[in-house]
Amino acid sequence: MLDLNELDTDDIPGISRAKGNELAEAGAVCLESQGHTPGACLTVRNGANNSYRLDWPQVTDQARRTWNDDEEATEDGAAGIAVLLASREIGYAVVLRSRKGTGFDYWLGDDELDFRARRLCCMKGCFFGPSWLKTNRFLSRLGMNFDQKIHVFSSKEPVMAKLSSCSPTVKPRRRRRAKVPYRVGNWPAYNAGLKQRGSLTVWVPGDLAEVWYYQGPNQRGAQYTFSDVAILTVLTLRMIYHLPLRQAEGFAGSVLAQMGLDLRVPDYSTLSRRHADLAVELPPPRRGPIHLVVDATGLKVYGEGEWTVRQHGASQRRTWRKLHLGVDAATGQIVAQTLTTPSADDASQVEPLLEQVQAPIEALGGDGAYDQRKVFDALAASEPPIQPIIPPRINAKIQQHGNTKAEPLPRDEAIRAIRKQGRPAWKETSGYHRRSLVETHIGRYKKSLGDTLRARTLANQQTETRLGCAVLNRMLQCAKPESYPIPNKA
Repeated sequence: MLDLNELDTDDIPGISRAKGNELAEAGAVCLESQGHTPGACLTVRNGANNSYRLDWPQVTDQARRTWNDDEEATEDGAAGIAVLLASREIGYAVVLRSRKGTGFDYWLGDDELDFRARRLCCMKGCFFGPSWLKTNRFLSRLGMNFDQKIHVFSSKEPVMAKLSSCSPTVKPRRRRRAKVPYRVGNWPAYNAGLKQRGSLTVWVPGDLAEVWYYQGPNQRGAQYTFSDVAILTVLTLRMIYHLPLRQAEGFAGSVLAQMGLDLRVPDYSTLSRRHADLAVELPPPRRGPIHLVVDATGLKVYGEGEWTVRQHGASQRRTWRKLHLGVDAATGQIVAQTLTTPSADDASQVEPLLEQVQAPIEALGGDGAYDQRKVFDALAASEPPIQPIIPPRINAKIQQHGNTKAEPLPRDEAIRAIRKQGRPAWKETSGYHRRSLVETHIGRYKKSLGDTLRARTLANQQTETRLGCAVLNRMLQCAKPESYPIPNKA
């Protein structure tokens, strides 16, 4: 006999009485919504095939309104049943409720076991076929090989099919090709350039004394003391050497003193205030049509590190910004950049990125996130039209029939080519793999400059990321490898 009313007590150490009542109520609503009645038979399909008579509290109208989400009710109802089954099947009780984000829901054990010896209890509710199937899985990290699934069904209904027969067909793994090794052909020059990236002479202009103070037209209110070059120089040193604003102010002062320049240094409040209004110029692209590759990544504003999240779970105060990059595939230079909130999708930033590129664009490469109508419309409206190299989704349909007199749509041509020669072959022939260059720059940004933004306002963060892109371009000018594939001796 399993009675969900047993959860509405203070006898379970790891679950409060309020939480137990919540689990019992969710299970009752879920079971009643599927046509079950108290006294239904619960069968544990393992070696012993144990059966239990299941009972639950009466369902009220308020409970139905509270648990109107079937999926949520199934998840919590399955957790309540699993808590009761734990003591019957494996002799353990819930001793601690785990934190969100750890990958499991409860710790199982008893008073005689220490923390490291407790079992993990992970619950999951799944929907298969015409009704909800409550599936609970107990996992053990000790010698016990316990992995059982619990199926709940009414004695009046036929036995449901096993989970294995309801699971979708597993897609076979594609055979991976051996990676081609590469060798750097200009290693002496590349090695010297890597050292030069850390030199102060690269990041500090030689004519600072002439351009350090503001010499522009008068403005309304207080006048600027320092020029944009002075602010950019200090902020660049701050980004290169990973310094807070106050330490960046002191570091810039020591650099000026070593150079023998009697110049004042902008204080940290001036740096923060002037941050948002700075105009950071990215190098113009080369002449001629360019192949632009785009992608986006997340930069953390604040939140715990990876180790804290793994040990204690993630908190609710975790905020990111999305950095969108446009890279010239031929030179490797970042020629366009935008920063948005996490809610902005990748495709929405295609037009802002195209507007920043002054040279003509012959092709744009992106991943499946850019397979949207607004992207293809923006590329077709450009003058001249831009060739999209974007993989269509798996279930993509041809939009314009091939017998029409109109020009074939690029996306339709990609779908036909994929159907004819396969997706891997299409990626090879279309040049899709050049898109990996922008992923390389994303890795360079996070490795060299960090994956966390130092500024707190969106305007300052936009200037910070654009300055970071300019720093990466400067680094690429100092040292760029010239690699070539090593032929296979076999």
